[in-house]
Amino acid sequence: MAHGLHAILGRQPCRLQHYAVQCGGGMAHRAGLSETILVFAQHRAFLSGLDTAALVARARVHSPEKFVLIEAESAEDALAAARAGADGVQLDKMSAVQLADLVPQLRALQPRPTINAVGGIRPDNAAEYAASGVDILVTSSLYNTKAADFGAVMRMDSGLTGLCSGPLQQGLQTRPQPGQDDQADHGR
Repeated sequence: MAHGLHAILGRQPCRLQHYAVQCGGGMAHRAGLSETILVFAQHRAFLSGLDTAALVARARVHSPEKFVLIEAESAEDALAAARAGADGVQLDKMSAVQLADLVPQLRALQPRPTINAVGGIRPDNAAEYAASGVDILVTSSLYNTKAADFGAVMRMDSGLTGLCSGPLQQGLQTRPQPGQDDQADHGR
């Protein structure tokens, strides 16, 4: 990946997907809620009276060992988080062009904040986001995909008739055999 860029899977629903991403060289974004203080805009709505600087200071007093990450939905929010000394800024739903403009401004305010890009990042546009200068691409597109379109045809094998008895076998024997008109059983 470019300049130490990391791909991180967001909101992994199961351990197998988490493991698969790690095997592919990616990482899990916040495997648990206790490892990072991530403050979303929705959280700030309940903390009226606290600007970003006061919020970061409060987090450091109460949890000095924690990484403080502020999610920003605008350039103004991101710049306020960098000025406040947050360890990282998570830039939500910004275009790669917006990020390319914002990242140098953030780095000028704070030499080494961790800058995450999240929202709308997919395999077809990840290179554009990587070129913006962010440190981390957070995506859930790795496990969100279109469903596979497949079908199955089930036929009674004459060698299986001795495996079951009673009502089940009788029900199977009333079904049309291959070669007979069995369109009704295929849901057509």
